Amino acid sequence: MKGLKLALSVALLSAGLMLASAQPAEAFSARVSTDTLNVRSAPNTAAQIIDVLTRGQSVIVVDTVAGEPVLGDSTWYLLDTGGYVYAAYVSEGEGSGGGGGGGERWIDVDLSAQTATAYVGDEPVYTALATTGVNDQTPVGDWYIYSRVDNETMDSSTLGIPSDGPGGWYLENVYFTQYFAPDGVALHYNYWADRSVFGNRPSSAGCVGLEYEDAAFFWDFADYGTLVRVHY
Repeated sequence: MKGLKLALSVALLSAGLMLASAQPAEAFSARVSTDTLNVRSAPNTAAQIIDVLTRGQSVIVVDTVAGEPVLGDSTWYLLDTGGYVYAAYVSEGEGSGGGGGGGERWIDVDLSAQTATAYVGDEPVYTALATTGVNDQTPVGDWYIYSRVDNETMDSSTLGIPSDGPGGWYLENVYFTQYFAPDGVALHYNYWADRSVFGNRPSSAGCVGLEYEDAAFFWDFADYGTLVRVHY
C-alpha cells in the first residue's frame, strides 16, 4: 500500500512539473519601432511573410525564442497572432514618451548640435554633449529603447565586421548602454573618444556616445520603451 501511495505521489508530482513547464512565458504589450516589419511563419528571414506591421503599431508578445541571427542577435518574438518578428524592431511596453505633453519622459538627439536632451513632456530637464555616427550612421526617426545593458562588451564581429580588422572594434566596460535602433545603435558611455569631439562632431559607428556622468543620468532617466527622437 505504501508503495502504491508513493508511486501515485511521484506520478502526480511529475504531472505537476510537466504542467508547470508547459506554461507559456508571460505575455506583454509592445510596439513596432521601425517603418515596416514583416511577420513571418517561423523565426527566420526565409520563412513566409504572413503580415506586415507599421511603426507604432501595438502587438502582444507571448514568447521569446531563438531564431536566425539578424544584425548579430538571434532573439525573435512570437506574437499572439502566431507569427514571429525580429525582436530588435519591437520595443517592450507601450512607450514611456510621446515627444509632447502629458509628462512622459523622452530623449531628443540633435545630430546638428551633437546633443542629447532629456524631456519630461515639453520641458527639457537635462542636456548633454554627445558624439554621434559619422556619415549619417545614426538613423533619423522616432525609436524606442528595446534593450539595456549596464556593462556591455561591444564586438564588431557581431555585425559581420572582424574585430581585429579595418574598421573593427572590441570594447569592454561600455557602461549604461541603451539600444534603440537597428545595427546596435545605442546611447552609452564612450571612454575612447577624445573629449574634444563631444558636442562638436560625429565620431562613432552610429551610437550616441556620452561622457560618464551624462550616460549615467540617461540610464536612470530612461527605461524600456522610452522614445528616442533623432533629427537634424
